[in-house]
Amino acid sequence: MIDAANNAFVTAMHWTAGIGTLVTAFGVLMVLKWMPGKAAAHQVEPTPATAPELAEVS
Repeated sequence: MIDAANNAFVTAMHWTAGIGTLVTAFGVLMVLKWMPGKAAAHQVEPTPATAPELAEVS
């Protein structure tokens, strides 16, 4: 009886570890696909800022 319980426990742990690995891999793929900070191909490069103009004193 104890041997059957041990085998069931170990089998359940193997299934849980395998499913957890698949869920983690799926999450990593989704983060890599939609992670912010990647420049889009159609995005225009920003122009450098110019020096601010000073107001004239009257």
